[in-house]
Amino acid sequence: MTVVKLTIKNKVEGKTTIEQEEYEIEKMSFFKFGDITKLVTEIIKVVKDDKRLTDVFSKLFVAQQIGEEDEKMTDEEKAARDQEFFGKLVHCFETLAVNLPDKALDLLSLLSGIDRNLLGKQDFFTFMDVYDAVLEENDIPKLIERVKKSLGLTKNVLKLKQLVQNVNQ
Repeated sequence: MTVVKLTIKNKVEGKTTIEQEEYEIEKMSFFKFGDITKLVTEIIKVVKDDKRLTDVFSKLFVAQQIGEEDEKMTDEEKAARDQEFFGKLVHCFETLAVNLPDKALDLLSLLSGIDRNLLGKQDFFTFMDVYDAVLEENDIPKLIERVKKSLGLTKNVLKLKQLVQNVNQ
């Protein structure tokens, strides 16, 4: 678990108090992954003409091709590909933060489990600390590799099923 400290300002009877509160960033659950997928789908509808965003999602969801390419690629080529992917991912967040700050805030709130309003009141550096903590805690490269592996296995099962159907005909 990664811990981030947030500043909370409260006004009670005209007096402002400032408190520091710690929040634990946890690994993404399957349910949270589903919620994130729904939100990302909404975001895609809004920014569908953004080429950088399109590139990121095509790399994510065309894992079958990547799985086949992985077998032929050297470790250096894989690292370069992954670095390119993460660069594009960072640019996507920039697009969200500049063009769709509400959606970016919703996404980070969902990923972190921190209340949207509280997160929105933080200074930019604290906000980015939460973003970094979410990326660290969820080991995004490992998550991507796992999704690619599962999609590759699914593809192989579907090929086998099709082959069996063809033989039986």
